Amino acid sequence: AGTGTKDAKAMFTDFRITERRKSPERRLYEDGKWVCYGIYFDYGAATLRGQSSATLRQIGELLKKDPTLNLRIEDNTNDKENDADNLRLSQWRAEVVQDYLVKKYNLPKDRLKIKGWGAVRPLGPLDTPDGIEMNRRVEFFKM
Repeated sequence: AGTGTKDAKAMFTDFRITERRKSPERRLYEDGKWVCYGIYFDYGAATLRGQSSATLRQIGELLKKDPTLNLRIEDNTNDKENDADNLRLSQWRAEVVQDYLVKKYNLPKDRLKIKGWGAVRPLGPLDTPDGIEMNRRVEFFKM
């Protein structure tokens, strides 16, 4: 669909150019951590959802490729439950990720430490849908 004008120019506003995203591997080796939003759990549970497999595969393959790489897995929740429940759920979720990687990739368990934070380390607002999603994450730290 044209404007009827042969020499019409397109104009773009309100856009930005961002740097190319680093791979999880580069983030871990260069920054020492990867804030991951690709691991999903059933609501209020420590059950991994199927759409987590691609992200877990990236981490598992990286750990297999580099036997000197050790990670700390830290889970963070939103604040929809009370503090004690969030902390317990967060710890269980970190443990589920650890167990999955250990079993699926035949890794020594001592290469993966875990920590559940609950909702005490938010990255975004606690009262907006985007902020809630931003706070629900798993972080991997190089040890």
